[in-house]
Amino acid sequence: FSYPSSQPSATRFRLIQIYTHSITPSMEGSTSTTPKTSADSLSTATKLVASPLPQAIGSASFTAPGASVYCVVHGPQSAGSDDREFTDQGKFSVAVYLAPFARQGQAEAARRQGDDSREEEEELAARVKEALLPSLRLECLKKSVLAVHLEIVRDSGTAFSACVTCASLALADSGLELNDLVASRTVEVGPSGDLVADPGGEGG
Repeated sequence: FSYPSSQPSATRFRLIQIYTHSITPSMEGSTSTTPKTSADSLSTATKLVASPLPQAIGSASFTAPGASVYCVVHGPQSAGSDDREFTDQGKFSVAVYLAPFARQGQAEAARRQGDDSREEEEELAARVKEALLPSLRLECLKKSVLAVHLEIVRDSGTAFSACVTCASLALADSGLELNDLVASRTVEVGPSGDLVADPGGEGG
């Protein structure tokens, strides 16, 4: 999908549904892509929604079999008088919050508290920031601060890719000039060599 270059902030994205395809090796060693049946597709649909929070500058939601994420964009805002360091580029930050109930059904969920949770969130935020940076034009945001806040409400092991895709859509929804959109997907190699998109979606 794409967004128009003129007046992007006035444009609202339509609901986008992406259906998972099963990828299996062919007899000749190449790969062939075969769509699943419609019943399977409905159970594995990936839904991207822009502007679920219309009061925000930019927002997006991402729902897939393995994760559910919400994202809000703050800024760009003036760096403020406390920030005396001048840079020729804007500053970009990412914050990730993993809801306590995001991993229900996993044994570790009840034990996730305090420092361990915070360290995981900070590591995930750093990885998401690294993935998004090439798409941003921070040289156009001098003396400004741009922040992305992500909340993971469900995670079966694919939260990173969900966060990247959701945050990129939220940035586009905010009307910022971007180099490109960033999309990410988690793929697992099964025991028989099959590639499984969004592993762990079925209650994993």
